[in-house]
Amino acid sequence: MATELLTHVDYKGLLKQYPLAEDLLPAVQYYTRSTNEFVTLLHNTQTYRQALQEYDAFQSWRKNRNSKRAEIEEKVGYDSKHSGHCYRLLKSGIEILNGDGVIPNREITGDAQFIRQIRNGEVPYDHLIEAVSNLEIELESAMKNTKLPKYPNQKLIEEKQIEIIKKYLNF
Repeated sequence: MATELLTHVDYKGLLKQYPLAEDLLPAVQYYTRSTNEFVTLLHNTQTYRQALQEYDAFQSWRKNRNSKRAEIEEKVGYDSKHSGHCYRLLKSGIEILNGDGVIPNREITGDAQFIRQIRNGEVPYDHLIEAVSNLEIELESAMKNTKLPKYPNQKLIEEKQIEIIKKYLNF
């Protein structure tokens, strides 16, 4: 019964829609009863199409991106906006693991100015990498020493979700 269903599937049509992993090509050839040339052409065509889509997306991104941000990146050699976020998220992770909770106001933590300097491209790349490396070491230590549980309390989370939904829907 299952093999009868498989014979009616338009594998070639399906396969043209989705990129194939190279290790799947022998199975594709078997199920489609295709020649080596067809499978190779299919794979090469899909690889080309995917690369072209990525290239077009990259070109579109370059054309439409924030010009000030591109200028800063060109000057310092790294994406300063993403780097600022990376630094902030590492610091926030350490604070959470240390039991300080989530502190969105970076002025309170004292690192707001440094994050602004990163974002404005005022921090040399080597200095940024050193700072991030130090945070990674600190994060590893915080993970080992945290008092937080390894897994969340699913039962408590579900209870809170139900409580919030009931409150929202006025039950």
